[in-house]
Amino acid sequence: MRLLILGTGTGVGKTFVAEALVRSLGVPTLALKPIESAATAELRDAERLQRASGASSPEPAPYHFGGELSPHLLARRSGQRISIERVAIWVQGCERAVRARATLIESAGGVFTPLADDLDNFDLAQALDPARWILVAENRLGVLHDVRAVHLAMQARGRTPDCIVVNRFRGSDESTSSNTAELSRFVSAPVLGVEPDRPDAVVAWARRELEATPREKS
Repeated sequence: MRLLILGTGTGVGKTFVAEALVRSLGVPTLALKPIESAATAELRDAERLQRASGASSPEPAPYHFGGELSPHLLARRSGQRISIERVAIWVQGCERAVRARATLIESAGGVFTPLADDLDNFDLAQALDPARWILVAENRLGVLHDVRAVHLAMQARGRTPDCIVVNRFRGSDESTSSNTAELSRFVSAPVLGVEPDRPDAVVAWARRELEATPREKS
């Protein structure tokens, strides 16, 4: 089974949720980030995911850029064009080599962050189907708008998230305690609240999805 981590934007805690999932899912999990930008931290997101899962990708990620720009601009600056076909082939190759029970793939930026002039992360997610799409948002004032806007845009493109995770990974405000329940009034997908060091809800959801997915024949 593939778990695809998407975000309502940049810096909403996708890696925080992804790390919690791979640590607690309870089965061998391959964690991948095929496109990474703004990779200036001491430990890149891809490295954080590999440490959490304990499974390394056999080949380097197809696209790794340094800089604080959208992936399509960083690719253009380096004379490249991001290809979702190349990413899909790389993911498939990693899965064949590692043979984990689950694969978690984290996107770069938000659902509609451009990967090229005519491509975005929604296109990449479609190329990686069949997968369970997890939309991550930060639990703060404004999240009702952010999730509803992204959900409506995804709906217009023909595919909505299978699960929405509202995570509180850096503080709280007056809206934090009510956001999860309020979002459930506006969207059909399950809305799960995640607290720091308490990923129970999304882990339980992912385990149910995993149990419902037939194992591939060796």
